[in-house]
Amino acid sequence: MSDRIALARKVFNKCEKSPDGCFEWQQAASAKGYGRIRIKRKLYLTHRVVAYALGMVDDLGNPERDECVLHRCDNPRCCNPDHLEIGTLTDNMQQCLERGRHWSQR
Repeated sequence: MSDRIALARKVFNKCEKSPDGCFEWQQAASAKGYGRIRIKRKLYLTHRVVAYALGMVDDLGNPERDECVLHRCDNPRCCNPDHLEIGTLTDNMQQCLERGRHWSQR
């Protein structure tokens, strides 16, 4: 079994499927609600680990500005690959504004 498949299984084994199709992470989360998992003593965002495991991105951490993993479902705990897409930091900020999640809208 490849290391990437093992990473995906490690995440999916700790998710529960919600009625709307999200694979919701059931373990630790960041202050903003994003799933977090420890791999080799370092914390990573679970949705990014899934994107890496499936070859959507080339790096587990420290993403480039033009390689954000976005949630189509707007659920920060979701790890369903069908709900994830690659976008830029600009795309991410645009979604934040459109969905009323930007700090300036609070």
